[in-house]
Amino acid sequence: MLGALLERSGSGRGTLVEVSMLEAMAHFAVEPFAAFFALGVAPTSSDRPRLAQAYILRTADDRLIAIHLSSLEKFWLGLVQGARAPTRLARDRALQRRAWRASSNYEALGEELDARFSRAARCGLGRRG
Repeated sequence: MLGALLERSGSGRGTLVEVSMLEAMAHFAVEPFAAFFALGVAPTSSDRPRLAQAYILRTADDRLIAIHLSSLEKFWLGLVQGARAPTRLARDRALQRRAWRASSNYEALGEELDARFSRAARCGLGRRG
């Protein structure tokens, strides 16, 4: 796709791009397939979000936001600071490493973040002043 965009910017002509949807999406299932074939563990619907550290959270105005925490550690630290997180998030040893947040602490972290964001407007989260 990048090549097609470069061609368009240079020549002004579009380019046909054909993509196999199976091949494009196969990388999203690598971990569940590996677990199934190596360990006999059947994948569940929460496997991918857990591995990607993805959360969908409800906000105080009853809207939904999505966050993705599998990036560099500095983004986790930024979220903790920006959310004015309690000691639970900032200093809890179970949440100090991404691998720990993605494993057995995934659901608990999601509940904590959901609780914080759902009351965000009332506690001033996100406001600058």
